[in-house]
Amino acid sequence: MGPLFLMALIVIIDSDLTQARALEGALAGLRHRILATQSAARGIELAQSGNPDLILLNPENSQMDGIQILASLRKDPITKEIAVALVQRQPDAALLPRLRQLGVVDTISPGLTQDLLRKKILQSLVLAEKHKLDHNLKRANHIHVRRTPGRTDISILSGLKEFSFQEAKTVLNPFFVRLTKNDSMVLDIRAIPNINETELPLLQQIIDLVANEKLILIAGRHLGLLIAETEIGETVPTFFTQEEAEQHLSAR
Repeated sequence: MGPLFLMALIVIIDSDLTQARALEGALAGLRHRILATQSAARGIELAQSGNPDLILLNPENSQMDGIQILASLRKDPITKEIAVALVQRQPDAALLPRLRQLGVVDTISPGLTQDLLRKKILQSLVLAEKHKLDHNLKRANHIHVRRTPGRTDISILSGLKEFSFQEAKTVLNPFFVRLTKNDSMVLDIRAIPNINETELPLLQQIIDLVANEKLILIAGRHLGLLIAETEIGETVPTFFTQEEAEQHLSAR
């Protein structure tokens, strides 16, 4: 396994409680963080807020079928590139091209022993890491800026050190700062795959480049790290989900 997955975040969406527990049990004792739900809608919400490294999805869901869940994930800019492993026996070969287009990197048979299930999930994580890196390398821009009247949204889409920091110094230039100084500004870092402690100063420099008193931050899975290792939350209102951020903006 690559270094990104010394501790990964995995979301399990499986309406079969027994099967979901088997997946969780296969990963017991590892450092990975597991979020499991039987609800398709809740699973999509967890993916949007947490930007997991891998989603384990049982496509036979009572609320939405697998294709609908995958399509919903691909519509959201935060979740559209998250790798998915289907927890089912090998799907129909005719579906494979469509599943690959929707970010399915692997298929995991639910009938495996716990040891084999663990090995297969870890293999899927390696494929997920490659999937993520391929998308980062192909991406033309690693920072997305969207302006609406009175508001600017900045989304960082790739790793800070490797991709986004140098681009930030170009995009968040003095002209940009003057143009947006009176806007409410949202900095969304949920799509960053991982942030290690050595990269936290880079994030602080990006915040300093923005220099906006109305700035708020959507941190997603990185919230705990920011609280534990930085003082960013004391100077910039910081939220776990976009919904929390929107409520804050509405209350202003």
